[in-house]
Amino acid sequence: MVHEVLFLHVGQCGNQLGHEFWSNGLKARAILIDTETGVTNEIMKGNIASYFNEFNIFTQQS
Repeated sequence: MVHEVLFLHVGQCGNQLGHEFWSNGLKARAILIDTETGVTNEIMKGNIASYFNEFNIFTQQS
């Protein structure tokens, strides 16, 4: 039985909601997808950036 869940954060709303969710101090296992880099860059510069693997972030500029 699989004990891990994969979260897909898509678009500005999905990425902002995901940011709030992971702010609770959990180990993020997520893929962030957005056509713009604004929100994903904000997440990676913020205090929870260490929770995310930069190779799991896909933007139009990736």
